[in-house]
Amino acid sequence: MTLPTPSHPTGAQFSVSATATIAAPAESVFSIILDLDSYSKWSTYASKATRLSPSSFPLSVGDQIKFHVHLDKDKDGEDQIDTISVLDRDGQVKRLSLVSSPFPTWILWVEKVQEVHPVEGDPSSCVIKLWISMGGSMGIMPSIVKGVVGKRLESRFKDYVNELKEYAERQTLQ
Repeated sequence: MTLPTPSHPTGAQFSVSATATIAAPAESVFSIILDLDSYSKWSTYASKATRLSPSSFPLSVGDQIKFHVHLDKDKDGEDQIDTISVLDRDGQVKRLSLVSSPFPTWILWVEKVQEVHPVEGDPSSCVIKLWISMGGSMGIMPSIVKGVVGKRLESRFKDYVNELKEYAERQTLQ
């Protein structure tokens, strides 16, 4: 099953996703996601996040972030640069969408989305949904990516949401 993204509501050829229910308010969880300095404290998938455009202002659409990503837990990661395409802090559903591609987007596009949904009737809990979708005219590329790293990416996305859950719940107890 492929999942739509804000920039590509149709046309994805490959998607991977993970979700977790977190015993913490949606605003708190989204603040952790946006706190780039905290990634080293809780994420083994993206162990470092650095804003490339220095600014005293909060993150915003167009900002570039360099993530140090580990597809294998036991190996050193690789740097990956993403650009914020959607950042919604104010809606009931909090959303961060990041785009990246080593090719022009008509050849291959990659979009990662994180949404934090409040649990209806329980303002002290939320659900994190994380997914990546790929597509483009280079139709074989997403299939190659799926075959080569699909299972590892799915496993690491599960690690990411579970580590976020553990960290956010610890922060809520403090």
